[in-house]
Amino acid sequence: MEKGCSESMSEADKLHWTRLLSPRRICTSADGYSADPTRDEFHIDYDRIVYSSDFRRLKDKTQVFPLSRNDFTRSRLTHSLEVSCVGRTLGRKLAELLTRKGLLPDTESDIGTIVAAASLAHDIGNPPFGHSGESAIQTWAKKNTACAANNPDHRPFEVATEQELLDLHRFEGNAQGLRVLARLQANRRKGGLRMTVATLAAMMKYPCSSSLSAESKAAAKQAGCKPPAERKKFGYFSDDAETIVPELREIGMEETEPGGFRRHPLAYLVEAADDICYAVIDLEDAVDQRCISHAEAVNALLPIARLVVPDFAPSDPANTPLGWVRAIAIGGLVHACMTIIESRFDEFTAGTLPKSLIELSTIADQYKEAYDLVVNFAYRNRRVLEVEAAGYKVIGGLLDLFVPALVNDHDRGADQWKLLSLFPERFLRESVSSRPLSPDAAQQALTPLSTYQRILAATDFISGMTDSYAVDMYQKLSGIKLPE
Repeated sequence: MEKGCSESMSEADKLHWTRLLSPRRICTSADGYSADPTRDEFHIDYDRIVYSSDFRRLKDKTQVFPLSRNDFTRSRLTHSLEVSCVGRTLGRKLAELLTRKGLLPDTESDIGTIVAAASLAHDIGNPPFGHSGESAIQTWAKKNTACAANNPDHRPFEVATEQELLDLHRFEGNAQGLRVLARLQANRRKGGLRMTVATLAAMMKYPCSSSLSAESKAAAKQAGCKPPAERKKFGYFSDDAETIVPELREIGMEETEPGGFRRHPLAYLVEAADDICYAVIDLEDAVDQRCISHAEAVNALLPIARLVVPDFAPSDPANTPLGWVRAIAIGGLVHACMTIIESRFDEFTAGTLPKSLIELSTIADQYKEAYDLVVNFAYRNRRVLEVEAAGYKVIGGLLDLFVPALVNDHDRGADQWKLLSLFPERFLRESVSSRPLSPDAAQQALTPLSTYQRILAATDFISGMTDSYAVDMYQKLSGIKLPE
């Protein structure tokens, strides 16, 4: 009897993983299997991301040091590539674990490629100037938008629902990333790039709406604790709920409340790969920018590296190759993450781990020391703060210019008509051409869109800009410099 129950449970678990790793694509009735036996669906996902224009633009988006002229310093593009490499390793190790447990789907899904693709795209929705850019959009929205049913301060732009208002007030690069892949790229068809649901779900650290995230955070604060890992932020705008929510249900992710899900297990791997690169690889940039010394960086990584090489003790940290120590430390962190997955496999599979893999690991304290070194001496570097403060002004200024041009149908002045003519037509959902907007075409494209959707069109445009392009456009439109 016990053997039968065990076999039944094993089959149920294997079916669960088969659904989670399905090659099903969003917004299509196709069966989701590639006709080319040398390329599975997840390799196609990876390639579609690499060839997308939003991915290319990450080359001029801030990782740690904005607008750096040093070729050594990482951008969001190189950061994403490195995260993808670490993610692929974690994915392949998970595949080995599932094989040992007899849970690897018969389709032989390439888990390493799923995690690599999701990792590659994890920052694709980030606005210029990193988290400072997100904060700039949030600050602008809180100052300028309100719900039509509750606007005592007479803010100029009213949206229809509190949900829409939360989307803007808590603007989130993770949700924007989903929007980029599932709507803005290849926008002439529903579903955009039509990624597999497995890749999109692995990318979604926060598979919930902004209202569910806000409710969870409020309840956690009242209880004196932290919200669940999957509710710290949100993963999709309400404008995109109809696209993604049914797909998450289809692959068997647990829906704890309408529109709110437990994490896809692979999302923990994407998060871990990102965490590893933040603490370990960003140290190299901090050394190159002379924010910390070479010896300080080596000493910060040694406790982590010793997980792999216990007797690793360089005699002179100042002359020890940092790349060597970094490589060993990454191996140590990967090992620590896999140890947590094996020891808490049921929670990992169910998406119920309360914290990130790194936070749950035995080297969480050592990791935090390395991470804090980056935060205190790189993220808070004077030049970084100066450029981010300027970027804050740039993004708010661009929103001040474009949102009134998009929203004010009845009192649009000549200057706003000019701005509307400059606005890329591809961000207006109903249009399909790439020609400049004439006044009639612009109004025709805008007519079906609500105020909320028009503001989203502005944030789509601005968040997709590179750091340099955003600065250049703001200077030109503000009269600080003239077009060449």
